[in-house]
Amino acid sequence: MKNKNQKLQAKKSRIRKVLIPLAILLPIMTILIVAIFVINREPMNAKEILDKQEWTEKELTRTLSRSMQLQSDRDFRREVTQHLNKQLHKLPPEKQSEIRVAAVSDAMNQSLQQLRVLKPVERQRLMRRMHEQVDRHYERVKSMSDQERRKIREKSESTEAKAIINEANRIVIVQMTPEERRDFNPIIEKWLKTMREL
Repeated sequence: MKNKNQKLQAKKSRIRKVLIPLAILLPIMTILIVAIFVINREPMNAKEILDKQEWTEKELTRTLSRSMQLQSDRDFRREVTQHLNKQLHKLPPEKQSEIRVAAVSDAMNQSLQQLRVLKPVERQRLMRRMHEQVDRHYERVKSMSDQERRKIREKSESTEAKAIINEANRIVIVQMTPEERRDFNPIIEKWLKTMREL
């Protein structure tokens, strides 16, 4: 009987030696696994984007959005945009459209948030740059041939373009403060003037 008790105690002791470290490690392992799958990675830099050849739809949407935001890396923006568009064209047309609409929507939302945290001087500089960009678009449209204008008109009548315009309107009406709408009004007026040239 005594021998049996000793064996039982020894067995319990061995089990305890295995279970205690396991009880400590299991929550840590669970946290690490959740962190790997749930927590977003740091955004890729331009070189990493240009080197990457295999993309999930989620990665493509997020990176395309980031490339359009105010705080993106302007030095490599053209190369990054071309590379992402090349990756996008590997997908079926309806999926491409879905990703572009989601990316533009996210970029507009994120850019508005970025604009809100800028210092007044930086904000004025950015607004000035946006005015200059809209002026350049207007001059470019004015100098286009009828055929080029027709192509742009056709694109602007697509389901994708309408979805993007609806999202832009929603952001202006629902998310912008009256002061932000007032600041953006001259830029919006210039865009409308550009669209009338088409």
